[in-house]
Amino acid sequence: MTTAQVERELTLLAPQGFQLPAMAGALPGLTDGPQVHTELDETYYDTKTLALARAGVTLRYRDGLPGAAWMVQLPERRARSSLTRVVACFDGDPDTVPGGARDLVRAYVRSRRLRPVARLRTQRTCVPLLDADGIGVAELVHDLVATYEREQLTDVFDEIEVELTATTRRPRQLQRAVSRRLVAAGCTTDVPRPILVRALGARAEAPAEV
Repeated sequence: MTTAQVERELTLLAPQGFQLPAMAGALPGLTDGPQVHTELDETYYDTKTLALARAGVTLRYRDGLPGAAWMVQLPERRARSSLTRVVACFDGDPDTVPGGARDLVRAYVRSRRLRPVARLRTQRTCVPLLDADGIGVAELVHDLVATYEREQLTDVFDEIEVELTATTRRPRQLQRAVSRRLVAAGCTTDVPRPILVRALGARAEAPAEV
């Protein structure tokens, strides 16, 4: 395993053509950093019955960002529109699930074969949110996501995430302030769920097997 961390994020849905509003002044001293644009290509792995997705677990290979390309996300806590997850990252080849990642999901998968179940191509815009001292306290992420199954386009949607950093003070206050500004700009809150579950729909929302 290359890295492991706890990820805290607030998720909202955005209308087509949405533009991120400025967050400067949403809280005293809060400012926007420069936007960063990235294109991501992600392949998600699961069993034929979507055992991982149904348990809220994500296993994916991502191309487009530096660092370890394989990631396992394990749910830890849900609260309204926010989700806290344990994230573990691994190095590895694109077509072979790393052994460490397999070990983390073994309780859900058991002896069943892991296979690609969806491909997501994402146009991502990231805006760091800085406090009065210029320290990053969160990252505002706008994803325009196109989902594919067997190379066929199945859906296109916009999702907004507010990802808190480890140095965030008063995280609930920050989340509420940013959420209010996003909702005023046209976003809607939603039940927190991994992006793969949103992409696959009802099949991935069936009760977990374990």
